[in-house]
Amino acid sequence: EILSMLPDDYYGFQNVTIKFEGRKSELDMVIVGKTGVFIIETKNHTGLIRGDYSEHDWLQYKIGRNGTPYNSNFYNPVKQVGTHIYRLANFLRTKKINVHITGIVYFSNEEATVHVSGSKDDMYVFSESDNGQKQMLSCILNNNDNLNEKTIQRISQILNRDLIFLNKITFLLI
Repeated sequence: EILSMLPDDYYGFQNVTIKFEGRKSELDMVIVGKTGVFIIETKNHTGLIRGDYSEHDWLQYKIGRNGTPYNSNFYNPVKQVGTHIYRLANFLRTKKINVHITGIVYFSNEEATVHVSGSKDDMYVFSESDNGQKQMLSCILNNNDNLNEKTIQRISQILNRDLIFLNKITFLLI
């Protein structure tokens, strides 16, 4: 919904599968526009989420159906996006395109409270419960990678062509 507020010269690709070095990454969304290339990983977790940018796992605290509190670990989504960035950047390099890619993790569930410690350059974590939609939009629009129109079109054409060639279902032009 919030991504539909991006200007018309931004392109969005959903459910992109990238293969590099025999390994596969499934990207929730890739945004390409004049301010850069962005990978957005969406999480629908609820409860209290705690983690650090550098940790392998994060912790989710929840209340079960019977009112019993419990917690569970899940793989750090920042590290997940880092892997996606590595694969997409190298995939694009094989097509003679060398661009910087910014990573975003977005917790879309209003019932998630997210506390992340530490920091990592060019990697952002936003939560719906903390006005995350507007923060994510601002992050995208105010990034300063400054892609020219030719590069935007080349990346979009490559992703679109490869999505069709690999029989991927969704290409969304925002």
